[in-house]
Amino acid sequence: MSITKVRSKNGQVYLYESTAQWVPELKQSRPKKRYLGRLDPETGKLIPAKSTGKSRDAAASPDAAAAPLEEIRQLKAENHSLKEALEQANQEISRLSSALAQYQKAVAAIAEQVQKLSG
Repeated sequence: MSITKVRSKNGQVYLYESTAQWVPELKQSRPKKRYLGRLDPETGKLIPAKSTGKSRDAAASPDAAAAPLEEIRQLKAENHSLKEALEQANQEISRLSSALAQYQKAVAAIAEQVQKLSG
């Protein structure tokens, strides 16, 4: 994050906050600027920008906060059910592995008996 000063043709100095934001599709970062206000030519202090309040109102609204929370709840529930399904699949794999080992022993015993009878 950095503060950028821009001097306009009328002599005013405007301040912007610049933040790099990664764009995965382009695999590049792009600057995101936010207007802070202008410098007072006499004192050199920042005169803050008048806020429309749109972004603050949207972020503070209960609906805006509830949507991500509900999504988190849904993802947690889905995660829990996937963990249960994975545990059941692991138990089934273990059971099938044991059964396969028993069948292999039985086949080996039968093959040994056939060998004795034919040889």
